[in-house]
Amino acid sequence: AAFKEFAWRFISIIAKALFSMGLRPSYQDIRSYIMDMESLFIRYAEHYLAELGVSDWRVLVDDLVLTIKKVPENLKGASRRSVALDSLIQSFTQANSIRVTPAYEGLLNAVKYDASYFSKITASLLPLLEKLCSGDNLEILSPDYSDMNDTRPILDWTQAIRQGAAVYCGFAAMVDRDVASAVSNSMLSDLLS
Repeated sequence: AAFKEFAWRFISIIAKALFSMGLRPSYQDIRSYIMDMESLFIRYAEHYLAELGVSDWRVLVDDLVLTIKKVPENLKGASRRSVALDSLIQSFTQANSIRVTPAYEGLLNAVKYDASYFSKITASLLPLLEKLCSGDNLEILSPDYSDMNDTRPILDWTQAIRQGAAVYCGFAAMVDRDVASAVSNSMLSDLLS
């Protein structure tokens, strides 16, 4: 149960960061960033520095990367770029009495985890994400909303409820019980939330 809660937490951190950058999270994004949380941290930190209005932040980060002799213990698994980004964000927010965003705090906390411990926590999550991203499931469950050539209607639970619509879901559980279970559990959780 504890591993399940941690896995949910990491999914929440990824979704908050993507939403903060104006992006819609997808199962593919979640799967990708669960396997490489640091890449999302770097992407978000760069976005955050630009949002904070730090002038010449790219040059400052590049200079910091060159001056880092040793990665601090609390970020020992992180790259020098991540350490430089964090250092610049921390110094800028402290100097200007700005509280960092919850999305940044969550990502920084996730990057601080030891890689082997993090992989143990997320080990049970990856098979589920593989099921949800297998075959045609990815296009159905997590379509590319920017694809103007895709004419399929988008199902929105709020709209379905307001219209009093009946939603039929054929999960083909006899064909692939594991995928059907993962998809139906995801759909029902989304509906209940």
